[in-house]
Amino acid sequence: MDGRPPESPWSRHGPAIVLGAMLLTVAATVLTVRGLLLMRDDPAWWQPLDTDDPTVIRTATALENAISSHVTDVELVGTRWETGMRSPEVNAWLNARLPRWVESESDLDDWPDELDQLQVRFVGPHIDIGARIREDDRSRVLAATLLPEVHEDGTLWLRAESVSIGRLRLPASWVLGGLEAQADDVLPPAFRSVQDIDLRFDALAGRRPMALEPVVNLPDGREVRLLRLSVAGDQLQFTFRTEVD
Repeated sequence: MDGRPPESPWSRHGPAIVLGAMLLTVAATVLTVRGLLLMRDDPAWWQPLDTDDPTVIRTATALENAISSHVTDVELVGTRWETGMRSPEVNAWLNARLPRWVESESDLDDWPDELDQLQVRFVGPHIDIGARIREDDRSRVLAATLLPEVHEDGTLWLRAESVSIGRLRLPASWVLGGLEAQADDVLPPAFRSVQDIDLRFDALAGRRPMALEPVVNLPDGREVRLLRLSVAGDQLQFTFRTEVD
């Protein structure tokens, strides 16, 4: 014993702990700033559309006419039939035709003022879907990467694998729980009022199907039932069966 007090572990490791804490603080600050910057930018796949562009209008109208032709074809009753579409066609329709269609239907709400544009991208086997949301004098793109499936029992599933705010991409499991709990504070008013919003969150989290029976009922009593939905390459592919109710 030389009379000196025993060396404290802090004297050996204290400087390293302080340095480590400082580095973690700096890293967290950098990541936070980078996250905020990424949130301001559009996703790399986002391609804004001019809905007054005649080419966009023609593309949207052509897709709508093609779908209508298939759905109303009486010769398809009792048969399975397939169709497919690519994202430029769908994006044209979503932005040039869908708002007008919603506003023309008396039993549907008006197009939300906060919703500026909708976009999709098909990259097999996933669907990227995003919306540009206006908030006061700014806007940002909220997006999700979905895995579409029709199960053997006929239910339609659209499970979210990730959620993005601008270019900041996060696992869906990290985001959906908190978003659901704070929906009244986080979501724009038009989205907070969506019917069965809790069920939509459950569907995106993969806890329930998005639709128990994906069927379109036609005025003449026929039904068009979705049998299969998948993404191959850059094309969204459907298999339907037209039935008589």
